[in-house]
Amino acid sequence: MLILSLFFGLVDEIHQMYVPFRSFSIDDLIKDGIGVIVVYLIVHKSYFSKKTTKIGVFLKKIENPSRKKDDFKV
Repeated sequence: MLILSLFFGLVDEIHQMYVPFRSFSIDDLIKDGIGVIVVYLIVHKSYFSKKTTKIGVFLKKIENPSRKKDDFKV
């Protein structure tokens, strides 16, 4: 998913060259990449870590809404 998201940011910047009043910008490409990496790290640390976090419980609740909060405790 990380690679796909980075690729999408690149494709978005390339398509902006052809849209009126928009332009390709290396700065925007770098900002897109930093944003993708930061969100990836947050999700990876909170969802896949062994300890339970509020963000991890929230993400797991989205994945399986029928489970209760107590089901996620370790």
